[in-house]
Amino acid sequence: MDKSISLAQDYGKGEINMVSSPSPKPSYPSFHYSGSEDLDLPTEGTMTVKYRVRSETCSTDSDGQEHYECSIEVQSIEKVKGESDLYTKKKDAGDYLDELMAEKQKEEESEEGEE
Repeated sequence: MDKSISLAQDYGKGEINMVSSPSPKPSYPSFHYSGSEDLDLPTEGTMTVKYRVRSETCSTDSDGQEHYECSIEVQSIEKVKGESDLYTKKKDAGDYLDELMAEKQKEEESEEGEE
């Protein structure tokens, strides 16, 4: 099943605001990762995850508004699409050495072609 679900929540609906202020931006649920492996994710993008629903509830408030809650276990990140953030992408010494080696090989190849 292919399904796209917007998770944006507008908490300003139905509430009386005593102070005139611009409408708040939508709020989204968040996913927190803590582990030994750097995920090296782009700043923004799309991802496909393997998950399992741990629990679900549905309740109705006094105004008849339904409210849904669920707890989702994210088991793995299967696919990530997005543009790399050049300012936050980490490089180690090996990355720089690989770049230098590639440049040196190009120079040598172009010099051999001139002979």
